[in-house]
Amino acid sequence: MDIVAHHFDAVALVISGDIADLADRDSYELFRDILAEFMLPPLPINVGNRDRRCVPGEVFPGRLGPK
Repeated sequence: MDIVAHHFDAVALVISGDIADLADRDSYELFRDILAEFMLPPLPINVGNRDRRCVPGEVFPGRLGPK
């Protein structure tokens, strides 16, 4: 990934917008797996207005930020 190659010293990753286009479990699990490649400490996940809080809450337990 370009981010890993060019920003190896990053301490956080900020993503703006909805996490998953379809808001289904498979999409959130894919997002989780992509995040794991960055080897960053677990940060809060804030969901967008189209995301369903219950599904990302199951895929990212204890990491959902405030509503």
